[in-house]
Amino acid sequence: MKLDRFTAFMLLIFLGLILVSTLAGRVGIHDAGEYITIAKAMAGYENVPLFSAHSVIYPLFLAPFIKIWPSLTMLKIISVFWLIGTALILKKYYGKKAFLLFALSPIVWFMTVEVSPILPVTFFFTLSYYFIDKWKKEKKTKHLIYSGFLVGVCTALWGGALILVVFLFLVYLLNEKAKLSILLLIAFIAGYSTTFITDQIVFGYFLQTTLTYFGANLTTLFGLGSSKVPELTLSLLARALFWISPVLVFLIIRYKKEYKRELLLILLFLVFFYFRSGHPRGIKYFIIIAPLVAIALGNVLTQKEVAIVGAVGIIIAVFIVLPPHFYALHDISGLYKDDLIAIQKDGHDTIIAGPSQATEFAMILFEDKPQILWYEDFELHKKGITEYSRYSYKSPTTKLPLTKQVNVDITLTRTQERDYTGLPIVLPKDRAVPDPDFDLEKCYEVLCVYTPKKVKASVSIG
Repeated sequence: MKLDRFTAFMLLIFLGLILVSTLAGRVGIHDAGEYITIAKAMAGYENVPLFSAHSVIYPLFLAPFIKIWPSLTMLKIISVFWLIGTALILKKYYGKKAFLLFALSPIVWFMTVEVSPILPVTFFFTLSYYFIDKWKKEKKTKHLIYSGFLVGVCTALWGGALILVVFLFLVYLLNEKAKLSILLLIAFIAGYSTTFITDQIVFGYFLQTTLTYFGANLTTLFGLGSSKVPELTLSLLARALFWISPVLVFLIIRYKKEYKRELLLILLFLVFFYFRSGHPRGIKYFIIIAPLVAIALGNVLTQKEVAIVGAVGIIIAVFIVLPPHFYALHDISGLYKDDLIAIQKDGHDTIIAGPSQATEFAMILFEDKPQILWYEDFELHKKGITEYSRYSYKSPTTKLPLTKQVNVDITLTRTQERDYTGLPIVLPKDRAVPDPDFDLEKCYEVLCVYTPKKVKASVSIG
């Protein structure tokens, strides 16, 4: 069967997305190591103590694919298919212009290397937006229920998506009957309950993710945790505005009255993700609203204007967005992997990764060895400390002479003690060893091995 020109162009775009994903050396933008190592453990590859601060639904989804083809390439291809699926939703329900504006958006090409639930969240939220918009036009209750359930699934995948249902309520239901809000809430809880079911199966405790994620964000908000609220940068805002669409500002200025509801939703998301992200890596969150921008622009731009915007988007992607994905520095799936295998063959079955690099090393190895331990755990072991952090709250003194006061203490502790005797620290060549009790043993292509001074001394005496 002969393909029409648009279908052929569409397939060419999809092929380009897959090629960028598979050929790029970079793997992930933020938190990818956490999701990948958990998915690997669920698939039977356990080479690092697991850290889980987010939902494990997406790693659970990825695990069967790892069993089929244990590679990072497989995981990145799956990510691309979420983007392709979102693009197809736009084509089916909103037409070719919306499809092109999304598929040729710089941020879509930027996200081709990400392994994160942000991508399925984008897919399901696009469907949720379609149904609530359809409910607004047709007033069929089932569409509102579909929307609430889907946004609940989004929140189950990534806790930060809770804000999605808040914004949908503000924009679409604020002046509606209370029973409609209750229906949306019930549907949302039904969708979010998938995280309760998953946590009960995986952890044996249905509130694990809910308490961990929202508790961590609460402590960060109040400045109690190790993570701090990031400083805001104008570069992040400029990048968001131009990477989502080069004419997003034009849409906001020119059509603020005609598309009041749609633009209000987009602006709420822009403001929230800007203040939520801060760090440049937070640009990935803005992919969630890219379909909404494509829908709105598709309604106001001509075919010729869409072609121009798409061409500008590709230029931005090729010359600004994509080059960092191919830098040798990010080729961890190749050079790091080769070095780690060589280090294991040289007799180091267990190593201590450099600070904050445990998951970065572990996610690229689909082997049980070398076992990779966290430097942060090793540091606590040396100090004889079992607590990662402690959070305390004491209610303030009140004007009334109350006899009781609220005191809350929350402590994060290590679950097990390990023997670190004789274990080496492994770091990239451009990083200095953080412990003065270690000396350089050997450098490989990009990684260096540092061993304890006492161990080296004992070997030389023998």
